[in-house]
Amino acid sequence: EGMIADVFGITTEIIKGKDIRDLFSQENYDIVQPYYEKAFNGETVGFEMPIRGIWFRPTIKPYTKDEKGHVAEVIGYSTDITERKLAEKAMQESEEQYKFLAENMADIVWILDRDFETTYVSPSVEKVLGFTPEERKLQTLREMITPDSLQRVTALFAEEVEQDKDPGVDLERYVTMEVEYYHADGRTVWLENSMKALRDETSAIIGMYGSSRDITERKQAEKALRENEGKYRLLFESAGVPILYYDTNGILLMMNDIAVKRRGGKIEDYIGKSILEIVHDNPQKHLRRIKDIAKSGKGRLYEDNLKFDKGHRWFISNMQPVKDANGNVIAIQIISTDITKIKQAEKEIRESEEKFRTIFEVANDAIIYVDEQGIVLDANEKLGEIFGYPREEVVGKSFSEFAFVDPIQMPKMMELFADAVTTEGPRLVEFEILHKDGHSIFVEASSTTIVDKTEIKGALTILRDITERKKVEKERAKMRALEELDQLRTALLASVSHELRTPLTSIKGLASTLVQPDVEWDDETQTDFLKSIVQESDKLNHIVSDLLEMSRLEAGIMRIEKTETQISTIVKLVGDELRSIVQMHSLKINIPSDMPRINVDEIRIGEVITNLVSNAVSYSEEGTQIAIDASPSNGEIVINVTDEGIGIPPEHLDKVFDRFYRLESGVSRRRGGSGLGLAICKGIVEEHGGKISVESKLGEGSRFSFSLPISERMETDHDSSVSKIYESHN
Repeated sequence: EGMIADVFGITTEIIKGKDIRDLFSQENYDIVQPYYEKAFNGETVGFEMPIRGIWFRPTIKPYTKDEKGHVAEVIGYSTDITERKLAEKAMQESEEQYKFLAENMADIVWILDRDFETTYVSPSVEKVLGFTPEERKLQTLREMITPDSLQRVTALFAEEVEQDKDPGVDLERYVTMEVEYYHADGRTVWLENSMKALRDETSAIIGMYGSSRDITERKQAEKALRENEGKYRLLFESAGVPILYYDTNGILLMMNDIAVKRRGGKIEDYIGKSILEIVHDNPQKHLRRIKDIAKSGKGRLYEDNLKFDKGHRWFISNMQPVKDANGNVIAIQIISTDITKIKQAEKEIRESEEKFRTIFEVANDAIIYVDEQGIVLDANEKLGEIFGYPREEVVGKSFSEFAFVDPIQMPKMMELFADAVTTEGPRLVEFEILHKDGHSIFVEASSTTIVDKTEIKGALTILRDITERKKVEKERAKMRALEELDQLRTALLASVSHELRTPLTSIKGLASTLVQPDVEWDDETQTDFLKSIVQESDKLNHIVSDLLEMSRLEAGIMRIEKTETQISTIVKLVGDELRSIVQMHSLKINIPSDMPRINVDEIRIGEVITNLVSNAVSYSEEGTQIAIDASPSNGEIVINVTDEGIGIPPEHLDKVFDRFYRLESGVSRRRGGSGLGLAICKGIVEEHGGKISVESKLGEGSRFSFSLPISERMETDHDSSVSKIYESHN
């Protein structure tokens, strides 16, 4: 009755018989009408609606039916839920604030039910773990965290449930746990979880809720710290040197195994004892060191000769302060290195230096010590005795400033010292220098590098006066030269007498035949005899020419008139002579058109080519080919003369350019000559700054090669190419 009056402002008597549309506003009627229709259709319905500021929860259901079974009347009742709605509104506002806070904080806020399924997780989960909230809700706890963490979480939940059985337990308690989660990219992330049990109206645990904070960096730092502590402990115990820790009052806190072994006994004999009890040699001095370092906060190095049961040993001790987080010295670390062997080595070095200094000063040879720049650092007194220059005049100077070095000899001497300071091992060279009074002295210099570890510091050079020895060697050289000259003279007489006798005999025989008074020769026969005389005279002329050429070469008076030309031009100049030489052979010439120019004597180089071709003809069968080719190589041009002759045995290859050498074996026919042709070729080529060589295979032929420097102008003449084959044999 009171509610009807409060809501509608009328009594129950008046309301009876009224149309429902008269009781409600159009807005409220639109809300109620669908539910009435459902009730008349046989449904029981309930809904919530406000009427004049009061919230109701009406319930409408079928009441009576007509004879056809249709609902004839409905009955309804309403409950005032205004207080609940006000509470819900307040809660909603609170939840919105909570949601705003949860969804905008860096930490993850989450709620799990009793089965560990996620019912809520804040958006920050995506930033921390890479999963969206929707993805996270679909994951089981087993998929979220590592097996070890899963085991600890389930154990914790079971423990919390068990604790709830205690009547005095705090139901509002929080639990903190560090859990390792899987990130979306596969790595793991450590989170610190602050959790609280979620309870129903009976205080039974129905889930958990809490927040999670990323502590991965802290866990990594803790892991690194543990590893560093382990490494330090390993280093401390496995170090090859004694390590000890004393407090600031000199009480031993810790020592490693090697420190115990050095002192003997057991570690229990030392830990907790004062340094005054441990050190036997002047213990007060060692205690003062600890006090000084504790006071100053700065480490120091000390060198001591300590007494042990097995004798004295040298140590260098590195004493460093150990400080706490506030920078206060709490201990002193001492790392001691046994330097007994170093001390012994230093003693040996001093003794060795004394021995070296003695040898350095009393040696009969001049000794000079230079740095890597060639500056004289030291020299002994013998330098003054041998060369007339006292030590003080050379120390501090470069070799390039030495007055006793002949300018002509200076490059050789500088090369010696440069080679010595850049190459390990001794270097030996002889050269001529000037005494202070101006006369010449021959010296033998031996130089070796001075190396400090792997770095070259300089060179030590020993200079020995070998003037007398050089005089003896010079006399011996003269004797050897005379002997060689005598041998050459003998060889010359043997060779020339044989080679001259043959053409002279022919000339004399033919001439004698022509002048016989009792014989009258016809014109044709006389002509043949005269031609033979001319040929034999040419042979004599060739032998004499070779002798003259060789003598000019040996005397150094051969005239070389160089001009800039090409090898193709030279081959063209001697073309007629070549064709005359290879009458019974084929000659192939292949010289490219772009050959560089050379600065040579055309006549002399032409002589080399004709001599080599003539030599090839002499040792090749008729009808075989002789080839001439040329090509540039490394600043030179190389000319090759190749035959298909009998070849040269390997043991004779180094003799073919000797004077009077001939290869006789296996030659069916050989041209006469002095045996000087190849020796002359060698001399001419070397006069031009080139080289000559031979390659050969027995039964296949030989290839003679000589090189000539390319002209600096590097000009070419494309019209001077030679590429022909002369076939002159019958």
